[in-house]
Amino acid sequence: MPYTNLTRAIGAGAAYAAMVFGFAFVTGAIRTIITSQRIGITPLIGLLIELPVILFFAWRVCHSIMRWMRVLPDLGLRLLTCATALIAMLAAEFGLSAFVLGRNLPDFLASYAHLEAQLGLAGQIVFATFPLFRWRPL
Repeated sequence: MPYTNLTRAIGAGAAYAAMVFGFAFVTGAIRTIITSQRIGITPLIGLLIELPVILFFAWRVCHSIMRWMRVLPDLGLRLLTCATALIAMLAAEFGLSAFVLGRNLPDFLASYAHLEAQLGLAGQIVFATFPLFRWRPL
């Protein structure tokens, strides 16, 4: 069964989110275990160091995913990819929070009262816009 343009856009958003989430999970573990606990860097400073690294990775991988999934340069398809990536990223973050920290949805949403979580959310929103800008002819 051939893939439709919509299927490719949704698949690209999901694959993009999965790759970036995996990378962010590893860098977050490194930040938490090594820098915050062993070196003594505050969580906010650690996040400010980690966030540009994750966004750089996302910028680089976004082009590869869009090309690999052959998402057309149509604005609607790109917006669908963006929305899928953001929803998948937030769902993965909530799932990890529920699994590791035992948080329910209200607790998870309440965590956004902290500056670190707000900066993380801002980074996720920036990450989700990259498919709009990372296009080159197939």
